Amino acid sequence: MATVRVEVGGEAFEAGPGEPVVFGRGGEPGVVGLDPRDMGISARAGSIECAMGVWWVINRSRSRRLLLEISATPTPLRLDCGARHAITTPRVAVLVQGAIYMHRIQISVPAEVLAELLVDTPVTTGTIGLGEVRLSDRDRAALAAVLGGDDGGGAGPSP
Repeated sequence: MATVRVEVGGEAFEAGPGEPVVFGRGGEPGVVGLDPRDMGISARAGSIECAMGVWWVINRSRSRRLLLEISATPTPLRLDCGARHAITTPRVAVLVQGAIYMHRIQISVPAEVLAELLVDTPVTTGTIGLGEVRLSDRDRAALAAVLGGDDGGGAGPSP
């Protein structure tokens, strides 16, 4: 499988199978540093890596979400902590919000890599959770109402 190009702050890196590009605040070996002074960025904010024959953006932070700009979507997609997103378009930008600046990581995927995916149309909702599903109280109430478990009292279904 071919490599993908990752651009960070004017520098270019290549990610290959078994050779991810990890990005974060900086200061750790093997991590592309965004800004070592910006404590709003996780030490290991995320990575671009290949798994199961697909290239992924993975949010490695335990406290900060990433944003993904994809040409097929009008607004950035949120990538929550621990989640991953399959890269199915030629260009994806990862936005890392720090306390000082917003950092942009540009990913370029060669056409031959995308052709191997056998995707008819670009998939723009490829986020996969890596653990339990987290629902807000509002989401739980909406699901309970849709599934008929809510009598209108707002308490939701009983266990």
